[in-house]
Amino acid sequence: MTWRRISLRMLVWAVGGFLSLMAYAAAHAWELTRLGGVFQGQSRDRSTAIQHHVNSSLEALRGLAGLYAATGPVDRDAFTLYAEGVLRHHPEIMGLEWVPRVSAQAREGIESGRHDRVPVEIFEFKEGKRVAAPQRDEYYPVFYLEPLAGNESVLGFDISSDPVRWSAMQRARDTGELTLTGRTRLLQAQEDAFGLLAFVPIYEGGYVPDSVSMRRELLQGYVMAVFRVPQMVELSLVGLRPVGMNFWLYDESAPPQERFLYQHRPRLSKRSAVSDADQPDKRFFWSTMLDVGGRLWTLQSYATRDFFAMNRTRWPAGALLIGLLLTGLLAAALENATRRRVEEVLLTARNQLEGRVRERTEELSQVNATLRSSNQQLKHLALQLHSIREDERAGIARELHDELGQALTALKMDLSWVGGRMPEDAEMIRERMRAMTLLIDRMVRTVQQVSASLRPAMLDDFGLLESIRWEAAEFSRRTGALCSLDIRIDRLDFDREQTTAFFRIFQEAMTNIARHALASVVSVRLFEADGRLVLEIADDGVGLPAERLNDARAIGLTSMRERALLLNGHVIFTSENGKGTTVRLEMPRPAPVSNESKVQA
Repeated sequence: MTWRRISLRMLVWAVGGFLSLMAYAAAHAWELTRLGGVFQGQSRDRSTAIQHHVNSSLEALRGLAGLYAATGPVDRDAFTLYAEGVLRHHPEIMGLEWVPRVSAQAREGIESGRHDRVPVEIFEFKEGKRVAAPQRDEYYPVFYLEPLAGNESVLGFDISSDPVRWSAMQRARDTGELTLTGRTRLLQAQEDAFGLLAFVPIYEGGYVPDSVSMRRELLQGYVMAVFRVPQMVELSLVGLRPVGMNFWLYDESAPPQERFLYQHRPRLSKRSAVSDADQPDKRFFWSTMLDVGGRLWTLQSYATRDFFAMNRTRWPAGALLIGLLLTGLLAAALENATRRRVEEVLLTARNQLEGRVRERTEELSQVNATLRSSNQQLKHLALQLHSIREDERAGIARELHDELGQALTALKMDLSWVGGRMPEDAEMIRERMRAMTLLIDRMVRTVQQVSASLRPAMLDDFGLLESIRWEAAEFSRRTGALCSLDIRIDRLDFDREQTTAFFRIFQEAMTNIARHALASVVSVRLFEADGRLVLEIADDGVGLPAERLNDARAIGLTSMRERALLLNGHVIFTSENGKGTTVRLEMPRPAPVSNESKVQA
């Protein structure tokens, strides 16, 4: 063997080893990217599961509130029957309670048992000791409780005597919305046991009054649920396979020392989270915000070494092995071939590589075409789903307005007929009939409000522009904020789906302002610019942080974006803390539609 051949073989091994290491590094980088994508997806799955489970638990409490709103006062047996059904399906709920608003005059009837067959002593805690509640204008005792066994000591506790609970109750009373407390020590639990309390206010008449003053005056009490965060989170993860990750849950709305809610560690092993040396970037750390009962929760996930053990592949080692094997084969071939032979082999390999590139290019072109077709199909499916949903809402609204409204009207006429034929000395019966007539009137108004919220009849009867004017007027009436309209378009030729999508975007924007903006002035402009239709809604409220505007979990904002895509347009959100928010919808001017599908706007 000549020195020239030895030098050539060493050169081949050096180059081959270098290329093999490069292939290994590239495969390792690809593996980390793939694992990062797997981790992010599994973290999103757990976040979605927790959000859905928490929402389901809170909806169970809203269902109990709906029972009070629909039937009025609920006796102890009815409360127990309904609560037992809820607790069977929601084991994360430790208890359901009815907390009435009791005046000082009614306290004696509560404690003696005249109000209910069970006497309830109203008490509170002073320096850790149970004492009778002192005299004050009103109390909020625990009156109904389920399960009662083991929790008898809680009956009669005046919840308003605890500052944390009373703060949440006041917020729920003034907003008319479900309100969740922060981490709270439970009366019937151990010293280190914490839970969350959720309150839903109940008002006289079964509906939420329009103003804060009326809500405070007509408040009858609260339905309340007690949750334990560990059970709530662990039940939401049932059915998801272990993935080797730790995650933490924090309440960002609470003081720093009370934000921690829950920590989850995988059961596969006791090894800790990945260290900085094992984690080259942030692909294996994930954080998101959850909106739970008016509070902001943060969910943070970290990958553990078990995650890599469960999900890694052997591609990097395989790439290195294949590279070294090919290098060895090439060196062996050089021992028995001439330079010309080596060049022919390299040329053949080059041709094969180019052929593979062409094949992969053609495959990628086919995949891109398939993806474009799938995107069009998904867009068409979304349009159909929105249309079906709006048809169902319109049908329900029509049934409520026509059937239930007519029945209530007929019932009121029958009461008036009976009242006109009562003896003159039947004053008590007449008074009761007048009360029934007032109740029917409130039910008619409630039916009209529910029907209008499902689908305003004005949208079909008078068109989009009049519906926008009506919605703006309703907004001003509900919130007291000044709403100015500047509509510079006389007519729009929309079909039914386009009309619904456009109105829902406007309605969602106004709803967000009413709920979150605390605005005093709202400006609405509808005009045409450069051949495009523009709807602009601006308020002078508190504004939104940038992370909320771009948060995919903001369901209202995401819904407006999706509806805008169905109109071949887009929605732009601009906001600055303390200086309000602007929503701008831009879309092409719609082409005239046929008379069969046209909806005058």
